Amino acid sequence: MTAVPRDVHRLLYGPGEGDVVPLADTGLRLRVERSVTEPGEESLVGAGRNLRDGLGVRVGAARDSALDMVITGAVIVDPVLGVLKADIGIKEDRIVGIGSAGNPDISSGIDLVVDAQTQIVGGWNLIATPGSIDTHVHLANAAQADTFCRNGYTTVIGASPGPSFDVGVGGSWIYDSLVDGIGAWPLNIAMIGRAASARDDLEAHLEVGVSGFKIHEDFGAFPAVIDAALRVSDDHDVQTIIHTDTINESVTLAETMDAIAGRTIHAYHVEGTGGGHAPDILEICGEPNVLPSSTNPTNPYTEAALAEHLDMIMGAHLQHRSIHTDLAFAQSRIRPTTMAAEDVLHDVGAISMMGSDSNGMGRAAESARRTWQLAAKMRDLAGEQPADDNERILRYLEKYTWCPAVAHGISDSVGTLAPGRLADIVLWDPRFFGVKPTTVVKSGVVSHAATGTGNGSVVSTEPIRIRPQWGASGATSARLARVFTSATGLAAAERRGASYLSRLLPVRGTRQLTKADMSRNAATPDVRVDPDSFVVTVDGVEAVVPPSTSVPLSRRYLLV
Repeated sequence: MTAVPRDVHRLLYGPGEGDVVPLADTGLRLRVERSVTEPGEESLVGAGRNLRDGLGVRVGAARDSALDMVITGAVIVDPVLGVLKADIGIKEDRIVGIGSAGNPDISSGIDLVVDAQTQIVGGWNLIATPGSIDTHVHLANAAQADTFCRNGYTTVIGASPGPSFDVGVGGSWIYDSLVDGIGAWPLNIAMIGRAASARDDLEAHLEVGVSGFKIHEDFGAFPAVIDAALRVSDDHDVQTIIHTDTINESVTLAETMDAIAGRTIHAYHVEGTGGGHAPDILEICGEPNVLPSSTNPTNPYTEAALAEHLDMIMGAHLQHRSIHTDLAFAQSRIRPTTMAAEDVLHDVGAISMMGSDSNGMGRAAESARRTWQLAAKMRDLAGEQPADDNERILRYLEKYTWCPAVAHGISDSVGTLAPGRLADIVLWDPRFFGVKPTTVVKSGVVSHAATGTGNGSVVSTEPIRIRPQWGASGATSARLARVFTSATGLAAAERRGASYLSRLLPVRGTRQLTKADMSRNAATPDVRVDPDSFVVTVDGVEAVVPPSTSVPLSRRYLLV
């Protein structure tokens, strides 16, 4: 048997067990913990490689046992599976296996069968992660959908189709129009209805098709609204999300918690700049029944974060500098101490999720990137470094994949690459990890990829751009995109024969969740905000970090 030099093997097959992979310019080091594929038996396509008829490709395989697509040799980084080298097997729109692909007639240990109809997507020297999930989106601009897709997002949770000033989706006419419209992009959606104090209003939202309710101070975050939304959520197994009362007009934080009364709730932008009880909303991160998330403009805490937020707040909430009460409202949200503490709480796993609040005070393309900028910052501040950063990498990855999927009752379908889930997969060149995907697979079809010009002699003819592919073309987009709804909404859609019925998937398992279900982001420390100085302590220790003056994954990657 001929030995393959290690450097040649690495060039052909990518990193293997024990190898360490640097992630772009973040300083984060990913170690491959195990390899499922047998060295020397890995699947490789191309001239002189083994994925040929009768070699790595099984001849006459029963079609029901063979794959529709295989992603070969990727380093999988997944909140549930961990960090491993494996092939990913896909049948129709679902992942059916993580293992070793090839021809079991000639090789041992093959659990994913490749035949003449199996499409081969090379994952060598690439990292595979679950499709990103944005848990907080205002769908005010249709251009957002393209931005999400090009940046590796495959699922969004939100409302506010527009431009309009709303936190819901209106009635069935607007809801159905939005479902049809977003089908122009290969993007899953879970739509949220505006909360109200009347049960009939809330149940009517569910009949329309929403997957949960949003309580928002601009429409009333009153105790009656909180209680009604949570009662109906409990009855119909959907999530309630809250943006609390910044100026404590109707309730304080303590009174909001009394109204919640121990029931499960997802709290948006818990640092407070995006909205919420001033100055102490951050204390909600210590509550076991609250699933907290951040929005990306304050993460990581930088010198520019303070400067940009006054205009952002006033623009988002239709306020005017010339009205002193409007100005005071906006200024009350901006606190450097809570921005700094937010970084700390993310790193200890006390803030479970990261969303954008896109078009409502955040940027659609930046949640994943800012998550990794924050991870890099906190790694550097930690001082002495471990041999690898796997635990920190998995903790931060969960914030925009697994944790939002669990919180919103859609983890049966998205948030992990575990078998049975939708084949929503992002492949990254490690040199561009977190900032520019190489390939996006949506429901088992390549939807976007870094490719060259249409007139190129080969696919890699420069300039290379993230471009829509066949999975983002024509009627295919809608066929690949899923719409998450409640059991009530699913039954209503069946009764009225909705045109998009085949795209619907159920929301389930939201009402018994606690912070403990947030995996590596389940910490419930004692968080206190001093009402006068706004100093934040976590378990009695001041939570403070300096504002960053520079961040990775920035200008060197984003000249165009």
